[in-house]
Amino acid sequence: MENILEMILTNGFTIAALAGIVSTILGVLLRKYVTPAKIVVWGNSIFFLFEKIGIAVTLGLSKWKITKGFWNSVIEPTVIILLGMFLRNMLDGLVEGMKSDNESFK
Repeated sequence: MENILEMILTNGFTIAALAGIVSTILGVLLRKYVTPAKIVVWGNSIFFLFEKIGIAVTLGLSKWKITKGFWNSVIEPTVIILLGMFLRNMLDGLVEGMKSDNESFK
């Protein structure tokens, strides 16, 4: 087993062939199962899930005795602004970078 693994890992052609086979299989599966309609449904489901998590977090922290006094006035607005800016800018930058080499997106 060790000799086979060593042969596979040291042979560059084998690694390239395996990468090609894996990427071809992934491409076929993505074209077949990932459609724009499914992406919209998944996106809406993720949004709904995280909206409910956000509601649970803010309701819990605004009623908890230790954080009740300063959660709504100090911490929550700051967390919302920083988290929103960070995540939005991070994802926007990632998407723009990925679109940079595709003429069809411009």
